[in-house]
Amino acid sequence: MSIMKTGLRIAGFALLSILVACSSAPSTPPTLYDQLGGKGGIDAITDGFLANLANDSRIAHFFAKTDIDKFRSMLVKQFCYVSGGPCQYDGKTMLEAHKDRNISDADFNALVEDLEKSMDDLHVDQAVQNRFLAQLVPMHSDIVYH
Repeated sequence: MSIMKTGLRIAGFALLSILVACSSAPSTPPTLYDQLGGKGGIDAITDGFLANLANDSRIAHFFAKTDIDKFRSMLVKQFCYVSGGPCQYDGKTMLEAHKDRNISDADFNALVEDLEKSMDDLHVDQAVQNRFLAQLVPMHSDIVYH
């Protein structure tokens, strides 16, 4: 075998080794934001959620005087932010937004059910839903009146 053929084989083997190493290198796992469908997924979840809220006789009265366009915009930013997306939430704190609203645990639970229904309707994986809801749970104490 000539030196030239041996050199080409070694170079080919080296290239193949690099390609195999690159293809088997662990990739970055998708963020929760990505698992929710990115911007489009967050928009769809929010729209479904708002429709569910509007049709939920248990809590619709809380949103009767709400500027829905502004509320939607803030929800999208908040959902994007808490799921690790590229958004910055610049709205009121949950404590400021819910002060003197007298929201009960039952009201809060109804709202969570409406959010879950939106994600179910969009076939969001249950584990992804649970991860997303876990990001929102800490807000409970700032929302519910005690």
